Amino acid sequence: MGYRNEIYRVAAPVEKTTPPVKKSLPEALGSFCVPAILKDWPSRGWVAFEGIERAEHSATRANTKDASIDGLSYSVHHCHENKQEKIFLRLDSWCYDKFSETTDLPVMECIFDAAGFNNPVKALESLKVMARPIPLTEKVASRAINAALFLINQINTEQVPDFERVLELHRIHPGTARIAGYLDHKKTSDHAGESGIDTGQNTGMKSNDNDD
Repeated sequence: MGYRNEIYRVAAPVEKTTPPVKKSLPEALGSFCVPAILKDWPSRGWVAFEGIERAEHSATRANTKDASIDGLSYSVHHCHENKQEKIFLRLDSWCYDKFSETTDLPVMECIFDAAGFNNPVKALESLKVMARPIPLTEKVASRAINAALFLINQINTEQVPDFERVLELHRIHPGTARIAGYLDHKKTSDHAGESGIDTGQNTGMKSNDNDD
């Protein structure tokens, strides 16, 4: 969402006294993304998505209870931003109801540093689940990647699982006690910090928890 919008934003033109030099689209934009070519990744040691042949796909399921259609999709993009390589993974859901109205909900967004993508857990730089930023630890990153790969494999077999249940099972749903508690605490601490109040508490998410 925010990242995807940002990479396509073009700076306002600046007046020049000399004729402008014609540039290619990527150079003009400065930052850009293209659909990933997954078959080329193993040669770079990127085996995290091994077995996934398509950079994007979607699946739908008819819901007979309310005559709606549920859908899930994913896309994997290879991005260049300020001369840095990034891998951008996005999962989305939608519901098309009997009144011809569509409700969209982002499921997950992951941004990886391509330079370290041979170890995606450590390369994960940013994680959003259901449009909410999630604090990263190694365990959270590992669970997020596993959840994403599970959903991608389901989509590629034309299945549409209950993605919220999947997120809950992998313990990265924003509504779970641990994640929600951290987010609420961080919001309170940030507000207190802006007000000059010392809460005396650590706002970091503990990484030495016992859950795997």
